[in-house]
Amino acid sequence: MSTPSPELLYDQAALPAADGAALLPAAGTAGAQVRALGAQLEQVRLPAERPRALVIVDTAGRAEPLLVKAFAAAGASAPIVVGAELPAFVGPLDLVLVLASTRDDEAAAEVAATARRRGVSLVVRAADVAPVGDAARGADALLLSPALAVGEDFAAATRFALITAVARACGLLPAGGDLSGWADTLDQVALACHPGAEPFANPAIRRAERLASGAPLLVAADPVGVAIGQVAADLLQRLAGRPVGLLPALAPRQAPGALRAAAAASTDIFHDPVDDAPAAATIVLGRSEPAAAVGALAAALPGAPVVTVQNADSPADPLLAAAVELVRWTFTAVYLGLVDGAGQQVPTDLPDGLGPAGTAMGAVRADSFGWGQARSSADPFDGDDPFSRDATFGDLR
Repeated sequence: MSTPSPELLYDQAALPAADGAALLPAAGTAGAQVRALGAQLEQVRLPAERPRALVIVDTAGRAEPLLVKAFAAAGASAPIVVGAELPAFVGPLDLVLVLASTRDDEAAAEVAATARRRGVSLVVRAADVAPVGDAARGADALLLSPALAVGEDFAAATRFALITAVARACGLLPAGGDLSGWADTLDQVALACHPGAEPFANPAIRRAERLASGAPLLVAADPVGVAIGQVAADLLQRLAGRPVGLLPALAPRQAPGALRAAAAASTDIFHDPVDDAPAAATIVLGRSEPAAAVGALAAALPGAPVVTVQNADSPADPLLAAAVELVRWTFTAVYLGLVDGAGQQVPTDLPDGLGPAGTAMGAVRADSFGWGQARSSADPFDGDDPFSRDATFGDLR
């Protein structure tokens, strides 16, 4: 494995040049994606009746559904069931949300077709092409195809926003702000994570620098921390090629060997990165700072940064605060991939993802991209075509 070069993170001119696959602009489309989703949802009617169960089928096994479930927890008036397949019990009283992972996702098409035969309320996020688009098209299903073409590795916040909107519409989550407000906030997050932002104040660069210092280890204090950690670990694996350790909901009094090793690594000033085994680059994850579980883990891991969804600087809506974290972790994964030394990990579904073919927004040549042209989210789009530009980074054609 090549030696990481974290000094690249502080070279504002070299970072964009190193991003030959233009993954940073793709990460910056989160606000535009959510804004487009909000516009779609204004034109349709999500199921509003409380279901017997909300069943979320993600054929790729991604963790955004688990994050929504963690926030709902015991407060939901109906269970939220998450899986990669359709459960046998599903019937007319249930609401099923299917999240396709590729344009030709045969598994998602089969789930959608089976769900329709069982008479469920059905919402499907997929490309508007065969096989999934055909299986989900009809009066008894709602097909939501992404309006923007961007790889699915850069759509975590959008998937999370859709799941949240569906759960809120049927009363399983408290009401929150509209998605246009979410989009504006995510635009600002992208600006803060932009390679032109001050590195010492850039949350994504700071996390990437931490993780580049050793073997990434995420220690989660609670179910929300576990779900955030699962999303982050998947992004770091796919976009940076880095395997990540995730220790879920560990109490310090249990003193597992892995936790003791992480604590030792975080305080060993004599560790030799060349001759010694890689030290753990530990980050503690949790829902909120005052929580006892977060504080206990922070005390057990001195020197390890603590990242919480809800804190003094986060949005008041905890679900929006979680979406902010998903965008930050997406940028973190791209930055870590740039400094890793093994070359960029380029997703195979670029440039279109599930969006309209030939309208790629995320994958553009670095030499055609105006890094200094970031605009305010108050006027995110320019020109006659509202989807011709990204809300944060400039012209993506």
